[in-house]
Amino acid sequence: MQFMPFTQFGFTAYDEVEWIQQLTENNFSEINHILLQEPEVVFKESKISIQSHFITGKKESLL
Repeated sequence: MQFMPFTQFGFTAYDEVEWIQQLTENNFSEINHILLQEPEVVFKESKISIQSHFITGKKESLL
C-alpha cells in the first residue's frame, strides 16, 4: 500500500487487529472480518499482491 500514489496525501493504513480494536473500544459488537485475496497487479513494472479487508460491526445503543 505504501507504494501507491495516493499515500502521499495523508493516507494511513491500519491492519485488521487495529480496526477491530477501534470498533470494540467504540461499543461495536458482532464484529466480522473477511479477507479477500485480489489478483496481482503491475505497478511501475513490479507485481503487487493486493488484499481487501471487509470489517463490519453493529453499533450498540448508548441509551
